[in-house]
Amino acid sequence: MLSSLTPTSKFYDRLHDIKDYHKRYPNTDLTEPEDDSHMLKEEPRLEFSGEEGFGRYLDLHALHRLFTNAKFGQQVCGTKQS
Repeated sequence: MLSSLTPTSKFYDRLHDIKDYHKRYPNTDLTEPEDDSHMLKEEPRLEFSGEEGFGRYLDLHALHRLFTNAKFGQQVCGTKQS
């Protein structure tokens, strides 16, 4: 049914199709909520080292080292050239 080429007309054609579908099948509920109550009952286990102040500070040196030595992207010079 997407006969025209403009984005607006494609949008309204698709909207018409969706409304038509919901008129044909009015009792179809696609938005059933998920039951996440079991996640609220569990206490998350967080383990921090003494160097991280037992959760007060976060040591990201190892992750930073992995990021700076990664092989993606381009090498960037930190100085401005005129």
